[in-house]
Amino acid sequence: MNEQPTFYRLYCTNIKCPISIYENIREFRIPLTVSNLITPYACPACKNTLVSAIDIELEQLTAELGVRMPDKTLFDTNY
Repeated sequence: MNEQPTFYRLYCTNIKCPISIYENIREFRIPLTVSNLITPYACPACKNTLVSAIDIELEQLTAELGVRMPDKTLFDTNY
């Protein structure tokens, strides 16, 4: 059987960005793989790091434990 790839969505959370969740709600679908989960992606408009719901959940969980996740090295993907 052919399995369809699973995707997750990334969003820009920069309030001043024209394609952020605050303005245009543009989303970027990325295949859900281990390497994509640990690789940061840059917003093509403002170059801020794109975030996913997974990133937000992890940040909230670690904050409750008093732990801070290390920052990812930012790669420009030129969507």
